[in-house]
Amino acid sequence: MTLLNKKFASLLTIIGVITLTLQLSLTISRQVELGHSLLYGLFIYLGYFTILTNILCVLVAASHSSKFADNLGLVWLRKPWVVTTAATSILNVGIAYHLLLSQKFNPIGLHYLTNIFHHYILPILFIYFWWHSVPRGALYWQDLGRIVIYPISYLLYLIIRGELTGLYPYFFLNVSQIGYTETLRNVVGITLASSVTIVFMMALKIKRKLPALNTAVVP
Repeated sequence: MTLLNKKFASLLTIIGVITLTLQLSLTISRQVELGHSLLYGLFIYLGYFTILTNILCVLVAASHSSKFADNLGLVWLRKPWVVTTAATSILNVGIAYHLLLSQKFNPIGLHYLTNIFHHYILPILFIYFWWHSVPRGALYWQDLGRIVIYPISYLLYLIIRGELTGLYPYFFLNVSQIGYTETLRNVVGITLASSVTIVFMMALKIKRKLPALNTAVVP
């Protein structure tokens, strides 16, 4: 990785840490005001795919910018398929927010600031980082199975979390409000849309087989 890319990764890390920390503070403060505990606020914070994916992106960026990555066991975060997992997920965060939530959610003040960074600015910056840090030919179609583990794991986490607590971070996945049938339809739709994004981005960096050269001698 070039020095410029390392500096960009450092910038991504700094921006991500600041905005994530600020959002954590805002979330916990709000929940405490409502009479809940600090741990409850943390639980709410960690329920959002947006937050978890921004955390993943920050970890990936940090692994590229920090000299301590080797000692901390973060080397695996530099693998092309891991960087692509973060990139496809953060892109889907931006797309899903813009299409499904932007008209229903109108934050103000610092909430507006963190919202813009988490759903628009960081996705754009991280896609740029992905493009320059994952060389063409670094991915294989076999990586698809590993890349989809993260979003599928989140859906399973969301379902189990909701069943145990009754708390759902997104209205379109809220079983208690829209029922299992509608939720399942939404899960299928989101999965298909996300898969299109993943396949498209993988195709841009996939390992292509070069055609065999015809070395036959023409008499």
